[in-house]
Amino acid sequence: MPDRNWWQEIPSGTLLELRKRALARLGRQFPTLSNSQREDIVQQAFVSMFQRRQSIQPDDDGLFRYMTKCMRNDAIDLRRAKTRDAKAQDKIIQSQKLPSSSPKEANSGLTAEENQEIWEIYCALSDLERLVLWSHAVDGKSIRSVSGELGISWHRAMSITVRTMAKMRAQLLD
Repeated sequence: MPDRNWWQEIPSGTLLELRKRALARLGRQFPTLSNSQREDIVQQAFVSMFQRRQSIQPDDDGLFRYMTKCMRNDAIDLRRAKTRDAKAQDKIIQSQKLPSSSPKEANSGLTAEENQEIWEIYCALSDLERLVLWSHAVDGKSIRSVSGELGISWHRAMSITVRTMAKMRAQLLD
């Protein structure tokens, strides 16, 4: 069993080199991760390594092997969480009713051509953008209510609403 104090005897250059190797390896193994996600995973591996320093061999290979296992597990967990969230989001979107035809012109005060132009821009939006915008702007639901129904944060629902309305406004003014 290694000495508890071996951690303090490691030169800082070794830890920096270990971090550099870990980031490079993580980038090769999981190229879809962003730089910040890789940094977070490497940081968590260092924390885990420090917490379990009694059971790790205090040589460079032992440290790197342990970090590699930690990083791989964290990256796989992150990928699974993203996949699970995406599937849940798709299921929610599919369960919601999106209108299949344009709303009646009589209530809008617009001409048929204007209404058709808006409808075409609306149909070009992503499912999530259409669902958030329709629920908030047409059905009159609050942003908090829309975010709760869709399982997204309030901030994300607000951001989608603002960005989508700005996108539609820019297309209408062109």
